[in-house]
Amino acid sequence: MLRDSCERCGFVPIDMCQLDVVHIDGCDENDDPSNYMTLCANCESCIIAMSDDELSLREREILRDSWRQGKLFN
Repeated sequence: MLRDSCERCGFVPIDMCQLDVVHIDGCDENDDPSNYMTLCANCESCIIAMSDDELSLREREILRDSWRQGKLFN
């Protein structure tokens, strides 16, 4: 579900095309509504960088949780 601002940083777009809905766990097959998050391009880039294949699933979860709580990239 697309929201009207970035759920991470609060960015309010001029045009809705500046936001995207992403799967929080990175799994496109997980369509549980709680797995969706609306992000701006900058925040989406950060979460993509954290999904590096060299990280374990647990390490990615820790990074995402910290990032979502505002503990990273501030």
